[in-house]
Amino acid sequence: MEEGLSVLEAIGVRRLPADIKRSLDALLARTDLNKNARHDLEELLIDVERLRIRHRLKVGYGEFPSVKALGLILRAAERSADLEEIMLKGRFKFMVSGTSKRALGYDQREELARLSEENFLYVCRELYDELSTEIDEEIDRIIDEIHNFEEDADVEVESARKLRNLIPEQSLSPLSFEIESEKVVVAESARGTPNLSESSAEALHLQLVSDTSTFLDELKNSNCDPRMLKRFEDLHDRLCENSNPISIGISNISASLMTTNFSQELPDAIVAAAASVHQGISMYLGQFPEWREFSETAAGVEIDTRVEEVTLSAALEVVGELEREPELCDPEVPASLRYLINAIKQPGTSVKRAVFALIRSLENLIAVSWRFGSDLVEQTFTKSVERISDGVSRALAITAFTVVLGGATTLLSVSGIVGELHWIGPAKELVERNLSSLR
Repeated sequence: MEEGLSVLEAIGVRRLPADIKRSLDALLARTDLNKNARHDLEELLIDVERLRIRHRLKVGYGEFPSVKALGLILRAAERSADLEEIMLKGRFKFMVSGTSKRALGYDQREELARLSEENFLYVCRELYDELSTEIDEEIDRIIDEIHNFEEDADVEVESARKLRNLIPEQSLSPLSFEIESEKVVVAESARGTPNLSESSAEALHLQLVSDTSTFLDELKNSNCDPRMLKRFEDLHDRLCENSNPISIGISNISASLMTTNFSQELPDAIVAAAASVHQGISMYLGQFPEWREFSETAAGVEIDTRVEEVTLSAALEVVGELEREPELCDPEVPASLRYLINAIKQPGTSVKRAVFALIRSLENLIAVSWRFGSDLVEQTFTKSVERISDGVSRALAITAFTVVLGGATTLLSVSGIVGELHWIGPAKELVERNLSSLR
């Protein structure tokens, strides 16, 4: 056997399938091979071809959705091997006829001539067994990778589902969000349900729009601070849109703070007209259970200067991240958050409801972003992403998790005061675990 192996090595046998194939092709140039030798060589070459295909595909290995993928690879190899066998049979007939011989060196030809048929078959069978073992090991390795991947996938899918189950539904707030075309967008505002007849509520609403419009005209003709004018314009816009009552309420609070801050610089008539607008809107909002519930909840939270500072810091961090990731969210999302930030980031003391509105809006955004990320993780590891590629899905999930992660971490420092934020802590741990699996 050692002599035989040295002969095979002498004619160029290597452990790479392509080299083995070339060496065996050289052996096939022999015209004195009997039927059995040719059959064994045929089988050997077919397995070499299978191994060559596996080596060629090896670069693509790494992630498999299921064992089905391996089956497809093996079936492709079988078809290729069948075609190779047909071509080999044709080539055998041509080469054995003696009309075409591969050129071998003199020493190689002499050594081949000394090989007995028995030795030749023995060496071929040994090489066949060696290749078969290598093929089996390769298949075992691939299957192990598949099983390991599927076990990891099961863990990650379970983690994503735990995260989704932990995330609460969105709370009453000036802003709520949704996912549209793989982007976070501001959800259409619910108008609320006033404790008035539809006709009475509509009449009161139209009167407020008219009163605010008249006041705006007076304000534009005064020498008021541009910031105050901007606040009343925003308030008028929200009334015209008939936004949700919480959004209107926060705009009214923001505008009233401006009125208080600049009252010394304005004519008494303007200050009185502004107070009338604020009072009318407050009475209108009092007819909405949603506004009353929101106000009562805010009143029960101990919002002090530290909570206000932490909330502002978290909001500014999130807005900055959103503005750097335009592929994740609609521009209205950071713009709307900036409006709420400015409602408490102005001269004078902020009121609880304005700060609480920002906290709630941030909480809603964190919830929607992380739920979106968890959905993408599950789709990625179960290979159920229908509209986007696996790579894009992973990248989008990472962005959905990280874009609000800094702000969520900042808010955690006041979760002991604002109790409804308690879920962010355990959710953050699951988010970080999911990020590890995606990167």
